[in-house]
Amino acid sequence: MAESSRQAASRSFSLPGLLSLLAGCGQLFATWKFRFYTDQWDDGLRIGNYAVAFCLTLWGVKQIVAEWQARPSHVKQSRNRKQYRVNIPVEGIVYLVIMSVMFIGAMLGRQNMLLLVFSLMAGAFVANGFISFNLLRKLNVNRQLPDLIMAGEPTNIYIEVHNRKLMTVWVLTVTDIIVNENESLQAAVVFTRIPGYGRKIGQYRVQLMQRGRYQIGPVQFSTRFPLGIVERSAVVQNKQEVIVCPRPGRLLVNRHALRSQDQLVMRNVSHVGAYDDEFHRIREYRNGDNPRAIHWRSTARRNELMVKEFHESRDENLMVLLDLWKPRYPEIKQLECVETAISFATTLIKDHLTNVRDSEIQIASLGREFSKWAEIGGPRRWDSILKYLALIESGLTNNLTPLHDFWKVQRKADTRCLLITTRTLAELSETFGKGETANGEKGLSFEMDLLIYSAAAGGLNGIFEAPENLIAYENVSADPKQRSISMSGKSWYRMNQSQQEGAS
Repeated sequence: MAESSRQAASRSFSLPGLLSLLAGCGQLFATWKFRFYTDQWDDGLRIGNYAVAFCLTLWGVKQIVAEWQARPSHVKQSRNRKQYRVNIPVEGIVYLVIMSVMFIGAMLGRQNMLLLVFSLMAGAFVANGFISFNLLRKLNVNRQLPDLIMAGEPTNIYIEVHNRKLMTVWVLTVTDIIVNENESLQAAVVFTRIPGYGRKIGQYRVQLMQRGRYQIGPVQFSTRFPLGIVERSAVVQNKQEVIVCPRPGRLLVNRHALRSQDQLVMRNVSHVGAYDDEFHRIREYRNGDNPRAIHWRSTARRNELMVKEFHESRDENLMVLLDLWKPRYPEIKQLECVETAISFATTLIKDHLTNVRDSEIQIASLGREFSKWAEIGGPRRWDSILKYLALIESGLTNNLTPLHDFWKVQRKADTRCLLITTRTLAELSETFGKGETANGEKGLSFEMDLLIYSAAAGGLNGIFEAPENLIAYENVSADPKQRSISMSGKSWYRMNQSQQEGAS
């Protein structure tokens, strides 16, 4: 019963079919009502009048029944199957009103000239719908998308339309739907001419500001050519997904300051390779420098003592723990804390990959569910890390046991461990005693080799600067339970329609 109600709610109603049905029935009623005048017509005119009336009535019934019995929108459609639709714009409605006035005047005044004008107008209306329908046949579309999109960065999306028929397509509008959990956007590209058996490529620029997964599609073709009084459209179920990655911010402190007290102790570890005190530069000798570091060739050349300076670049692993807690009905600041925490983690990992190579990176997040990512870091792993950070979700949880156990088991002596939370430090300390470790020990405790940063209540002030327009809401209700998020088209989405034509 619930499934039937959902299917009924998803069905659509055909407005053009209703108008055609009313026009046909009205013409039959007028013919019967004013039969004193219509009986004086010749046989050809009378038969033509009835034929037009019956055709309008039958076509209207067909459109209404077809739209009502159409498949619900949630049923999976074929990728290349098209759903044709008819829409009458304002110009077409005015055109139909003029046609009706002409027909009523011809019936009442017995003016054959008005009836002839009505016939010519009706023929043009039908011809517009027939031509626009044939323009949409045998059209294929391909979309070129990047694998990952950085939030806030403009991205070009290319649409290629292939005309697989001899007939040239004129003034074609291709509309793309961009949807995620919170917003629905539309982007349109206009192709002025696509020759027979030709291809054209158009593009639009989009700037997505929200981290997560977006669905692009379906694609809608539409045209009003040649008269603009009837708009025919075809929907193609061509859907693709794109992942929008979190934006990194800027660290306001040196990376060596983000170390715990245990990690500041020098360890006598033997390293072999380019990253064990690698050469940095040659500079002037200063009091206290090691005489063994004197570079004698440079000293002889410049006639002053010059020493070799080495840059300490010890290999170290990185572990980032994310506590993405949010209440059941979060406020705006709490939603911003989640994005700030993820952006801070992204910035730390990016800085680590820039300065340290071939080290192990471990990420664990606890929000809606517990998830982890652990591999040997490097430039080739950056896309994988961004994808992981883009898809994690915050949630309501007060049990930090999964994060605590992951940290206890996976940490090593040369691992830099950081915990980033969306709670305040006072709230975080209260949750320590609510869990139980895998060994059965009551309560949770973190030792000195773990740095804890809170993204709430200014906990990152002086350490991290978040990117601009990290998250924005418009027309947000003061009551979190009644909040309906409406995204601002200016701050969340910028589209620059452009066209790049080229036949192949």
